[in-house]
Amino acid sequence: MGANGTLGFQIALLGKNRKYRVTCLVRRYTRETDMLTYEGARILCGDMMDIEVLLESIFGSNVLIDASTGRLFDPVEVVDYRAKLLLLRVAETLKMDRFVFYSLVNAEAFTSIPLVETKLYLEEAIKKSSVPYTILRLTGFYQGIIKEYAIPMIDDEFVYVANENMPISYIDCIDVARLTLRTFTSQKMVNRTIDVGGLEPWTANQILAVCQECSGIIPVVKRVPILDILITRSIASFFESSWNLTRRLSLIDLIKETNNTLVTDPKELLEIFEIQEAELRKLTPYLYYYFDRVFQTIMQKYTGNPEDDEKELDEWRKKGVQIIDTPIEDESN
Repeated sequence: MGANGTLGFQIALLGKNRKYRVTCLVRRYTRETDMLTYEGARILCGDMMDIEVLLESIFGSNVLIDASTGRLFDPVEVVDYRAKLLLLRVAETLKMDRFVFYSLVNAEAFTSIPLVETKLYLEEAIKKSSVPYTILRLTGFYQGIIKEYAIPMIDDEFVYVANENMPISYIDCIDVARLTLRTFTSQKMVNRTIDVGGLEPWTANQILAVCQECSGIIPVVKRVPILDILITRSIASFFESSWNLTRRLSLIDLIKETNNTLVTDPKELLEIFEIQEAELRKLTPYLYYYFDRVFQTIMQKYTGNPEDDEKELDEWRKKGVQIIDTPIEDESN
């Protein structure tokens, strides 16, 4: 479930690469589902609340991996609770061999947050069911760092960070996908809740420093007080159409209430999954690789024929963009 998402896509792709029979239920067809279809995955498009679609997608499978999540304005109760509860009941009825569920590290500390509260309710429901389960409690993904830090830096835009410098044990979602596939091949993982995070915690300031080192770009940082975000949430709560956004913004309380909530013990993770540190990707090499790929793409784009460059400028002029031609100075002068 959730094969269009950051984690779900990697799980499905890795599963096919390892010769598993993979079926994906998605909301809509995307580039990711096209790639999975090409790799041989079975793709079904539908609503998780539609019992017939749900049964068709699960029937014949023995492991159910739930990587689905609600979109920003989806009601928390629909996708993040009711649909997942229905999913669990179907898995129980069909006597699945394993149910893999993703939650949040130290979720018990934030029972006042609706999205985290639903995770805890579902954890309890899973534990009380007859389905063998594995619950993986996650922190944050490297892929999120790209969206929050790297892309704004490349686009010369503000990088918005909170004043509070909370450490987070980020991890590559591809590593999480690999660990997920290990969970249903080992009896040690049956009926266990496991914290999954990276080898070391990172604060916003440390990430900014590494991004600058890897790219050579000085980030334009906009520090936002937590109070400003909380005020925005309070204003949004006056409008019914914003209630779902408001409830998701309450995740800001993760930063407001504590400074160590999303930090995991890497030694415990390595011991449980019987892996070495070298098998988990570190953040600095990941960012170096990302910026290198981006700059290579840019260089290939802008080292073509002058005629091609002029054609591209004409296209932008047609869109109403004002092109300012800066003459190149003669180096001999």
